[in-house]
Amino acid sequence: MLVVAVVVAVLVSPIPTLTWQATAVTAAIGVVGAVLAASGRLGRVGGRRRVTVRSATPWGVLVVAVLALEIGALLYGYRPDFPTISYLLGPEFVDRTVRLVGYVAWICGGYWLARR
Repeated sequence: MLVVAVVVAVLVSPIPTLTWQATAVTAAIGVVGAVLAASGRLGRVGGRRRVTVRSATPWGVLVVAVLALEIGALLYGYRPDFPTISYLLGPEFVDRTVRLVGYVAWICGGYWLARR
């Protein structure tokens, strides 16, 4: 997985941060990862656990909350009194090397989490 993460990161890290292209690529990587995890193609560590509404609810609430904040900020523009996650972290990812390391960490972390 590390090799795949590095290859993807090398390909997408030249895209400037806080652009629609970066958003589209990041969303596409996330969707592909979610589809692979949901299909069971990633393999599991340990026994297979059933996903219940109770166990999925906290993750669903977190995803919906973050998406609502980010989409709301995209539609209404940046306000200094209500900064978004992408705005707060954006300046850190201006450097291509930091973006590359960030993509690798995000993909590998997502893979690790999806296999649990």
